[in-house]
Amino acid sequence: MGFRLKLILSYAAVIFLALLLSLLIFGFLAQQILQGQRREAEERLSRQTQVVQSAINNLCLRGCFLNDYRERLLAYSGLLDARILLIDERGVVQVDTASSKENQENKTLSGYTLVTRDNLPHFGSTQLNGIEYIYYALSGPFLAETVGERPTEFASFNGQVRAQTKTDLVLSVPEARLDANWNSLLSGMLLAGLLVFGLAVVAAVLIARSVAQPLIRMTHASEAIAQGDYSQQLPEPKKSPKNEMGRLAVSFNRMAREVARSQQTMRDFVANVSHELKTPLTSIQGFSQAILDGTADDRDSLEHSVEVISTEAARMRRLVDELLDLSRIESGQVELARREISLEKLLEQVVAKLKPQATAKHITIQAFLDPYHRPQPSSSYGSFLVMGDGDRLEQIFTNILDNAIKYSSAGGEVGVRLSGSAEAGKSGTGRVVVEISNRGLFIPPEHLTRIFERFYKLDKSRAKRGGESTGLGLAIARELIEAHKGSIVVTSLSLEEPTLYPVPLPTIAPAEGLTTFTVSLPLLVAPSTP
Repeated sequence: MGFRLKLILSYAAVIFLALLLSLLIFGFLAQQILQGQRREAEERLSRQTQVVQSAINNLCLRGCFLNDYRERLLAYSGLLDARILLIDERGVVQVDTASSKENQENKTLSGYTLVTRDNLPHFGSTQLNGIEYIYYALSGPFLAETVGERPTEFASFNGQVRAQTKTDLVLSVPEARLDANWNSLLSGMLLAGLLVFGLAVVAAVLIARSVAQPLIRMTHASEAIAQGDYSQQLPEPKKSPKNEMGRLAVSFNRMAREVARSQQTMRDFVANVSHELKTPLTSIQGFSQAILDGTADDRDSLEHSVEVISTEAARMRRLVDELLDLSRIESGQVELARREISLEKLLEQVVAKLKPQATAKHITIQAFLDPYHRPQPSSSYGSFLVMGDGDRLEQIFTNILDNAIKYSSAGGEVGVRLSGSAEAGKSGTGRVVVEISNRGLFIPPEHLTRIFERFYKLDKSRAKRGGESTGLGLAIARELIEAHKGSIVVTSLSLEEPTLYPVPLPTIAPAEGLTTFTVSLPLLVAPSTP
């Protein structure tokens, strides 16, 4: 069952239950009102029956014939809007005020019993002409046989005493008349309920379509992404999305773009790794084959072949190690052993370590690690302190400085500058900045955003000639800097200006004390000025 159909059925069920509950409540209230009206009708019939009985008895004190009763009862029937019957002791209808088609005169009502002569009303129901009636009956007048006889149970005429005919005076109304208004109202309610239910279902279909359509589009887009089509995008609201569907569309599009970017990065990564491994593997295969087939038959050739194989194998080992290292850093599996680090001393160690490499290329490293130009010795003034992992910080600056040396022109200079703010150190919110500059290859603006990508090399021909770079050093440096709550940016000026790699890092104050390995918010402490 689809989501749209479930939504429609849920709407329809809620609407149906609401209508059903409304009808049940209405039916209960209508039944209560109907019972009240029935009681009122019974009381009214009782009073009217007594009034008619009194009037008939008063009019016929000297006796009345049947026609006299009929005329008067017809008049009362029209006045009271009720059907009046006069029924004798045999159950025969003597007078019926109904129309000729429904008239029951001279017909016997089976099962009818005369009421007692105690003048108490009797309530009941009966069928007349197939219609259910409710009635009230009182003892009626005695029917006189001759004129002048008094309407009593026994009458004397011409010296003879005889019993006169007993009758019941019955006022009745159709029971359907009491229920007619409510039945019509109830049928109207049912019709209106069906109409409302139909309209509500149509509205539910439209609402379900509007709600389900974005989800259906999202489902199709997700299926397309699962099939490898990462170009899927959902329509986004023009204004700022305030509802859940709008935010969901924005989040889905962002996710699709990230998935596409990740897939592209993965493809580039596989291609780059394959490319980086192809050259050393080709060299290893070629020189090992030369050894096997005897081409390298003298000592010098053998030594050269073995040296190339060893060098290329070491290069592949470095590549694999750096890939694993970068993967661990990106996945957050690397724990930093944080402690107070003197950034000046650390940079001195990095410069000293890479100085032989720079000297081999006739490159001079200019290190400016004392921004206040303090007289020697400067240890009494303190130093720039940062909270971080000493080994990882050394790796950061080694990678950046190594990259600057590799891409500097022979005979050029590489600058390392350390700067900070003493005032910021007092507030505990400052940053220390390390700038590493070199004169060398100019980086066009369109390449600045890609300089930290894996295997990215601006000058591929130069990289091939160097043969030592894995293309992962700057990518590792950026990840480690971000792990230290720092940031790194690259700016490149014209060919006459150095290329800069400023590395601002947050630092801590010694006043805060030595911290554990879990401290992650170091604060700046700058050395005091002379």
